[in-house]
Amino acid sequence: MKAKFGRKQISENIYLSASYTLLAFIRGGFIKIEDVDIKKAVVFDDIENLVKKHSLDIVDALQIYTLTKGKFKDYDDESKPVLITSDISLEKAAKKEGLRTWNCEKEKV
Repeated sequence: MKAKFGRKQISENIYLSASYTLLAFIRGGFIKIEDVDIKKAVVFDDIENLVKKHSLDIVDALQIYTLTKGKFKDYDDESKPVLITSDISLEKAAKKEGLRTWNCEKEKV
């Protein structure tokens, strides 16, 4: 959604509608979000380092941080988390950090 909205491939109304749908899935418990305590200096420092290392924005760096340092960090092989994105910069950065990725616009399921 973010990439399509940024490239003006979808309207603001479609972007917001999709965002509300996503929020409904979160509120309904169908999608779980791991809370990261970004208020802690050590956490923010790690995220800031990812921003600088890969020229990312904070939100993208937070996604990588969550998957590399969060509760799923020790999962391996087929259980290893997958970052789903169509953002090529984010995909490259995630791969450099050792994450599995799926580019949902390029690759088939």
